[in-house]
Amino acid sequence: MKNRKNLPLKGRDCLNPNLKGVSNLLQKMELKDPGLKAGVSPNLMKLLRLSICLVVIWLTLFFYIDENNELTELRRLIPQLEKEVKAFEEDNVRLTYEIEQFENPFHLMELVRKPEYSHLKYPYVESVIILQDP
Repeated sequence: MKNRKNLPLKGRDCLNPNLKGVSNLLQKMELKDPGLKAGVSPNLMKLLRLSICLVVIWLTLFFYIDENNELTELRRLIPQLEKEVKAFEEDNVRLTYEIEQFENPFHLMELVRKPEYSHLKYPYVESVIILQDP
C-alpha cells in the first residue's frame, strides 16, 4: 500500500475518478465520457441504452399498429353506413311524396266530402288572422 502509483488497475478501479492511484490522463478521459460513471460498467450502459431503444421502437410500432387497426375498422364500417344513409334518403323521398299527395288540393277536396270531416266548415274571411313574419 505504500506504492499506490505502481498498483495495477483491477475491475472498476479505473471507473472511479477519485482514485489516487490512477493517472491524471485516465481520470480526464473518464470525466469527459458521460456514459462512464463511478461504479457503472460501459457494457451495462450500452445494454441500458439498447434496452431503452428497443422499448421505444416497440412502443412506436405498437401504437402504429393500433392506429392502423382503428382505421381498418372504420373502413370496414363505411359500406354499412352508406347503405343506412341511402335507406334514410329513400325514406325521405317517400315521405316527401306522401306529404305532397296528402296536401294536394284534389285530395283535400275528397276529404271534405267524407262523413268524418263533414263537421268542418270553411271559415269566414273576417275570422281569418294572418300573422306576418318578423
